[in-house]
Amino acid sequence: MKNVIKLLAFTIAVLAVSILNGCTDFPDEYAVQVSIEEISLKDDAELSEDGKSYTATVLINFNIIQNSLNEISSAVVNINGENYDVKNQITASKGGVAEIPCTFKSQAPINVSATLTIAKHTFDKQTEISPKEFADKVHLNTGNANNIKPCSAVLHVDANYPWFVNINDIYILISTEPFNIPINKETNKFKGNIISCSRMEGNFDDYQIYCNANGLNSNTTYYYQMVRIDPSNSKVIQAGETKSFKTSEVTAKITTSISKTNITSANVDVTFTPGNLAGLYTKDNSNTTGGRMICHMGKSLKDLENSTGILLNSDYTNVFYPCYLSELDASTKYYYRCDFYIGEGLMCSSEVQEFTTLKSTATLKISNTEVFDTHAMIRCELDKGNTKNIISSSGTNTAQIKLFCGESKNEMPLISTNNAYSNNDFSIGIVDLQENKKYYYKVVYYAGNSILSQTDILEFTTRKSSDITNLGSLDVETMNSYSSSHKYYTLVARKGSVITFKYTINQGGHSLSAQLSGRSSITLLNTHGNDNNWKSGSIYYVFTEAGSYTLDLSYSLHKYGHIQIPAITFIY
Repeated sequence: MKNVIKLLAFTIAVLAVSILNGCTDFPDEYAVQVSIEEISLKDDAELSEDGKSYTATVLINFNIIQNSLNEISSAVVNINGENYDVKNQITASKGGVAEIPCTFKSQAPINVSATLTIAKHTFDKQTEISPKEFADKVHLNTGNANNIKPCSAVLHVDANYPWFVNINDIYILISTEPFNIPINKETNKFKGNIISCSRMEGNFDDYQIYCNANGLNSNTTYYYQMVRIDPSNSKVIQAGETKSFKTSEVTAKITTSISKTNITSANVDVTFTPGNLAGLYTKDNSNTTGGRMICHMGKSLKDLENSTGILLNSDYTNVFYPCYLSELDASTKYYYRCDFYIGEGLMCSSEVQEFTTLKSTATLKISNTEVFDTHAMIRCELDKGNTKNIISSSGTNTAQIKLFCGESKNEMPLISTNNAYSNNDFSIGIVDLQENKKYYYKVVYYAGNSILSQTDILEFTTRKSSDITNLGSLDVETMNSYSSSHKYYTLVARKGSVITFKYTINQGGHSLSAQLSGRSSITLLNTHGNDNNWKSGSIYYVFTEAGSYTLDLSYSLHKYGHIQIPAITFIY
């Protein structure tokens, strides 16, 4: 009895819900189960005789698993925005496959949505079907070049069924050299340009496959070929014949003149008249249609051709504007030329002109070269001359002294850089040398990257470490007393031997002298302390005659005097 009461209560509750929902049909939702399965194209597609469309049947599989209502309210299929009623093609008990013949006029994907309604139950599915391809029926060939201009042309592809070409596989190969790419040839090593194609969509009669070839050189013959490429391996699967066209000449003109030259710079006045290029380029410096004025410069005609050039900013209408050339070497002849490009295509050029920068009166010389076994010291003297007004302590005209040194005259890497803005005397050390080895070097005075003066290429040979002797040192200091003394060193020198030492003396150091006696008498040093605290210096003497010599090192000190010589070095 309890089970009967429960069943009756459940039935009354279900009926109440159905009445509230406005449905008097059997309300069991589990009694309706539908699955819209495969949506595809039937394998019956046919191309029309004129090649402007194709017919194909769209298949939709409505799978009705359970339908206790045994009825179908509606069954609608939408294909590319058009509705088709397919209710009569399927049964309420099992459903079935609906077939819809359609005509398609492009290779665009086919958008399909199917909707099945049973009472209040709605089932739908949306999908995109790949269009039918007719690659085996489409004939392609290289078409004509039209709308030829100095910087561009429109290249066409001839096709019997142009709608049914996969446009992503069609390319135009173009080069200034004659060529022909056969079928099965890979294109990834083609030395010219590979341009993708587009479809000019509109009326079927006006439909074309084409590409825009931009950035071409004016008055130049180009060769081009249509190819169809397999994207999986870059091989040509269809190829047209190679054709050619010639870009037109330009009436644009560039004239240049030098308005001013300096030691490290020059001003070039550039006048550009667009002529028939007007309206053919943009002002955004793009790689395809942007207008660009480039100034090329070099110390020789070969350097001129290989130079990267300087981009000049302008709107490139009838215009006159200066071009500032900087970081030039003094007293140097330069060649220059201005080129106007649209994209990468050269349109016109000015004549090659030349100028010579002003002479620098700066002089740079080597005052002494001190050579040891594994290091050397180069001492320089600089007279800036007329370059004082163009150099700076920083920026593009930074004054610098650079030392280049190497084992060959043709390979002398940069060893050191010193700021030369305020100094005129420099000592530049070279370390980590190999003993008993010849080296070549030169010193250059720069303003930024501009050469103002330089020495000739010189050479030195490092010493053997076995030829270097430390004769001794000196470190004497007095407090409240006075002191004076001599130190003597005997040595045998050959021509080219060296004696060298560094010294410091304070204000209490009254005097310090060094005298060589032998075949000749030579004063190496004679100095006195002063009121400026410590005084320092160095001696580097090269013997000009061989023989026996005595070095007499004498000194005298007053109260609180101090003299230091860390090492007296003799290099045989």
